[in-house]
Amino acid sequence: MNVRYKIASMLVAVRYDKKQTQMKVAKKLNVTHQQIQKYEKGINGLSAEKLIEFCMAYDVPINIFQYGDAYQILDASDISILKKEKAMFLIDKLEEKANDKSGSKKSLAGESISSGTHI
Repeated sequence: MNVRYKIASMLVAVRYDKKQTQMKVAKKLNVTHQQIQKYEKGINGLSAEKLIEFCMAYDVPINIFQYGDAYQILDASDISILKKEKAMFLIDKLEEKANDKSGSKKSLAGESISSGTHI
């Protein structure tokens, strides 16, 4: 499993569960909303420092990124059906990428990811 996409799917699930926009998350992590988009699409990896900041800001245990299930988070969330469907769609795409056995290094946006990108 590709760790970057696993983390991305959990970021999406937690953000939707906490009813936060990408702009609000970006402000808390002191990055741009475009950077949050890249984290959530798996284009850029999230540094350990930013991951810990995210966990502290949204009061989630860090091990949720290792053992958590994005679908369970959304199932338990009280967000609207439309938002839940949108989040599920994003997570489905990320899970598909995470489990891709072909070794493809294409992001959700279709751009190549360099092998030098850090997690």
